[in-house]
Amino acid sequence: TGEVLGIDYTFAGALTKAIMGTGNNLPLRGNALISVAEKDFAEALEIAQGLIKVGFDILATNSTGKYLSAQGLEVTICPDPLELIEKGGIQLIVNTPRQGKNPRSHGFKIRRSAAEHRVPCFTSLDTCRAFINVRKEATNGVKLNYQPIQEYLNS
Repeated sequence: TGEVLGIDYTFAGALTKAIMGTGNNLPLRGNALISVAEKDFAEALEIAQGLIKVGFDILATNSTGKYLSAQGLEVTICPDPLELIEKGGIQLIVNTPRQGKNPRSHGFKIRRSAAEHRVPCFTSLDTCRAFINVRKEATNGVKLNYQPIQEYLNS
């Protein structure tokens, strides 16, 4: 794993730079796969609603999809997300671990596939929520400022 830092005069700019620093670009629309631990279902509903508002269609794994559908959300159940990730059919992933770093777990395989195919994958619902807020605010894109670090520190 690694860490990246995004510095800008605005939160939207800083978050955009941080995500770009991971080697991924922020998708503006497309398919978002949601697969979260049961303890995160209620929060995932809010995330899914936000993603829909900024232009994403929602796909979900079985248990997450059943929960979201039961709450009235339009969701496509995705029985084989790994194949869809590999074929470029998913532009964004929201995945919270259920079994930690167990390499045989379904979630681990999803996160691994996301990394291998350069699909942005949020494992923190707070960060995903911030991404959604940035997308809501920056309908015409995010203006990025590039300055020496001293300029940011002195302002």
